Amino acid sequence: MTDVLAGVANPPPPPPQRSKDDVEQRRRSRIELLAAILIGTAAIFTALATYLGDGVDGSITATQNESLRLDLIANDIYNDANAQRAIERDWIFSWITESQNDSPAAAYLEVAMPHEVLALAVEWNDADDDVADPFSEAAFNSYESHGGLLSTQLEVEALLLLERAECLAFEGQVLEIQGENFGVSQVFLATTLVVGGIAALLRRRLAQYIVLVTAVLSLLSGLLVLSLGTDEADARATVAADFFSFDEQNMSTVSPERAVQEANQQCPQ
Repeated sequence: MTDVLAGVANPPPPPPQRSKDDVEQRRRSRIELLAAILIGTAAIFTALATYLGDGVDGSITATQNESLRLDLIANDIYNDANAQRAIERDWIFSWITESQNDSPAAAYLEVAMPHEVLALAVEWNDADDDVADPFSEAAFNSYESHGGLLSTQLEVEALLLLERAECLAFEGQVLEIQGENFGVSQVFLATTLVVGGIAALLRRRLAQYIVLVTAVLSLLSGLLVLSLGTDEADARATVAADFFSFDEQNMSTVSPERAVQEANQQCPQ
């Protein structure tokens, strides 16, 4: 009391000294908290990657099945078109033969033949000999100019189905790229779950730090690959570079940038 009255303050009491065990416990608590955050974050995104991956797997199966179905239908229609073209050629050559011989059968054929077939027969009869060859380029061009022919209509229908089947095959490969990214992200995220749990069990400080850094890097890698899986544009560009850049002889025909443009034009999203 005398010191206070004299204006001399007592020195503050020294802070309580923490024991080595208290310091270690606080450090371990921080490590366990960080590990819990990493594990919780990884668990959430693992569930998301699994959900997205399962959805993509189902879409891949449906897309591939539909592509195969359309391809089979298109082939059947092409066969029907070839059979119909053979019938049309028989009509044409029979009419030309009968007409040049002034046979009455030509008139009966004119009644029985479809209008477009008769028009093509007249065109071939008035043209040079090259058109009369059913396998010549001139004959092919002549067929193409008569869009009303049933055989031509069937070929157009088959071509449209094949184009749709090809686009579905392209979309299936895009989905496969996305599914692969989702699968890889699940591996990284699962690694984070395991490594994060190990970090909380270790005693040595250096080992804990190494394991935690590994868990963080694995988590970041998983999130990066997961983001790539959700980026459909990137997956389309990757597939287009192979799907639309090479011809039947596996020779590169266009640049990757042009391949992406081709993909967007032929198979829009």
